[in-house]
Amino acid sequence: AAAGDGLEITVFDQNLKATVGIKADYLALSAAIRPHPASREIARLFKLPADADGFFMEAHLKLRPLDFASSGLFLCGLAHGPKYLEESLAQAQGAAARALGILAQKEMFVGGAVARVDPQKCAICLTCMRTCPFGVPKVNQAEGVINIDPASCQGCGNCASACPRKAIEVMHHRDKQFVAKISALEAAAEVEDQAAS
Repeated sequence: AAAGDGLEITVFDQNLKATVGIKADYLALSAAIRPHPASREIARLFKLPADADGFFMEAHLKLRPLDFASSGLFLCGLAHGPKYLEESLAQAQGAAARALGILAQKEMFVGGAVARVDPQKCAICLTCMRTCPFGVPKVNQAEGVINIDPASCQGCGNCASACPRKAIEVMHHRDKQFVAKISALEAAAEVEDQAAS
């Protein structure tokens, strides 16, 4: 709104949750940017997270700013959100360096915490396929079982916790291991309580 002594800009501050008036001499606006229309299809195909505006989201803002949650996929530039050319180039160089680090390896090593299906217990209810955020569980039509590729599994445990028949376990995080740890903690707490009384 034009005031007698200059320009006043009225904006809604998301942090304050209030409307704020700012007096200014000039107002410079940049052109708005939207994600490419194909980004929604790419997000669906690769199961990539996107924000409300449709821009892709990184795995972790501080720890993995160029990585998607799925390994081997990297993010940079305007696919991530509106930014200046210099920032897009810096992100592109970082993403290329991360990809080069993977491509330079002769062999890929996967983590030990991966899910494994017991075919004797599995009822092929497809719950694991619906709950896996990475789309790793697949139906093996020839054998009539669910397969989980250890190289693709991120070890999140969603499939194991959702499986109604308890046919899936995450290696190194099995139910028996957790029960033993909890029992040991309970026993230690009882010993401390007895010593205190």
